[in-house]
Amino acid sequence: MKKKAAVIFGGISSEHEISCRSVINIANGFQKEKYDLRFIGITKDGKWLLVDDISQIADDSWRSGATTAILSPDRGDRGLFLFEDGGVRRIPIDAALPVMHGSFGEDGTIQGLARLAGIPCVGCGVLSSALCMDKDVTKTVLTARGIPNARWLAACREDRDDDALAGKIGAQLGWPV
Repeated sequence: MKKKAAVIFGGISSEHEISCRSVINIANGFQKEKYDLRFIGITKDGKWLLVDDISQIADDSWRSGATTAILSPDRGDRGLFLFEDGGVRRIPIDAALPVMHGSFGEDGTIQGLARLAGIPCVGCGVLSSALCMDKDVTKTVLTARGIPNARWLAACREDRDDDALAGKIGAQLGWPV
């Protein structure tokens, strides 16, 4: 019996297009005789859609005319709901595979939804995803725990004074950087 997985890609982050390219590579690597993959694309404006075939991702036609699909957070459902022909159909799934880049996906949000639903999720968990998405927090935790990592300096968008920032860099990291 084939394992059923929801492969979630796209999303509202600035890295939407990268995710769409990544999912094609991942899909081509799966053994179709072992896995029944359901591709769920999230548009740039946050709409979740069932994608029938990866060729629709490659030619970017998946956004038009697709069936709305959501991952139910209800542990009793353990699956996807498809909204089609005026009704709702449930598709059970065994696992979720997020192929997301950037905010609202790579940051643990999809993993959190899968966890709420009681659906195993391939890859990193909620905390590690959220932690590693924020590089300043990651470095702070690594340093606090005594884990070796490269010297670093966090600079915020508000640090617009180039001379002051250059002074901080020189003082904390030294030149050249």
